[in-house]
Amino acid sequence: SKDDKKTASEVFRKLADTATTEAIKEEAIVRGGLISAEIGDISTSEALLARAFQFADDSPWKSLAQVGAIFNAYTREDYDRVISLYSTGSLNTTVTDYRPKMLLVVGHSYRIKGETEYASKLYSLIESKYPNTEEGSEAGYRKLQILYQKGDGSLPSIAGRFVANLSKSDPKSAYIDMANLMKAEFHFSEAEKGAERNDENYAKTNYRAAASAYASVREANVNEK
Repeated sequence: SKDDKKTASEVFRKLADTATTEAIKEEAIVRGGLISAEIGDISTSEALLARAFQFADDSPWKSLAQVGAIFNAYTREDYDRVISLYSTGSLNTTVTDYRPKMLLVVGHSYRIKGETEYASKLYSLIESKYPNTEEGSEAGYRKLQILYQKGDGSLPSIAGRFVANLSKSDPKSAYIDMANLMKAEFHFSEAEKGAERNDENYAKTNYRAAASAYASVREANVNEK
């Protein structure tokens, strides 16, 4: 919870000033900076990470401080900096607990900047590397959003697989219903196109598919807007 992370941040901050070994001090500084970034305490996070950037280049914690800087840049809505830090930085492979969240933030930044190809590649990576996690589920959903916005014909089949997989691990997830809603809207749009060009079979097929997808949406899981 956020309260637990706030407590952990305070513990790491104290440890950063009181640790008797350099290794423990460096870990405390970076962990404190990362947790502070997660809870939105940017000023504390940046103060700690500034100390981390002074570590020797061979410190196993210096590269991880880059991840905290990425989180802070995203919170500040500085998406160019997020992408720049990711492109020029490196993550210590021995400390991977922040990697899926970092990749998700970078993917979001690319998507917000309109660079949907890069965003989709990162979302696919997260979805495949971290299945059955919150980050994996959100990445799959955001990838569907990009396909929907593009009017991509592969949306229904990809949405179907997404729903089937997520239903096994998290059947109550609202992402399931949002995916079905996008699928329904896609088919409805295609049906309307078919009707306009007097393609009765195409229109009927898509109206049926739209109706089926709409019926599967649990309205309580869908934002009122």
